[in-house]
Amino acid sequence: TGKLAVRCLDNSELVLYRERLDFDGRRPVVLFPVAGAQPIDDFAGRDDVTLVALDANWRQAARMRKALAVRGIPFARAPAGTSTYALRKGPHDDGMSTFEAITRSLAVLEHVDVAPLVHALRVFQDRLLWLRGTIAKDAVTGGIPDGVFRHSA
Repeated sequence: TGKLAVRCLDNSELVLYRERLDFDGRRPVVLFPVAGAQPIDDFAGRDDVTLVALDANWRQAARMRKALAVRGIPFARAPAGTSTYALRKGPHDDGMSTFEAITRSLAVLEHVDVAPLVHALRVFQDRLLWLRGTIAKDAVTGGIPDGVFRHSA
């Protein structure tokens, strides 16, 4: 869902982990629920923060997290809440998708209305669930565009 976030957020970019770790003089804060991570609220009101989200599986993200921790970059945890993500189940009961973590954190950091982002995730998720045959066409948020057909095996 990290790629979805980049498509929905104007001031964001996808950076390959090994490509560069230059934050242009801004203070990076890694969004990752590691032990000792600060609440995202601790960074609210600052205009020099760059929110870094690790969009990877848990093993890959753990490797990236260690490399960032060595550089002294602080970690923050997204506000807790019930996840609505249904495409995959994370390893933790209180887990959430990357997109949900970003959205919840932006609500705190930027005080923005995240309802359009929540809607975008719902449309994305429902359309994929429909493609998988998990939900009916009439249950898809935003509907299915004309001319789109589900592949049947």
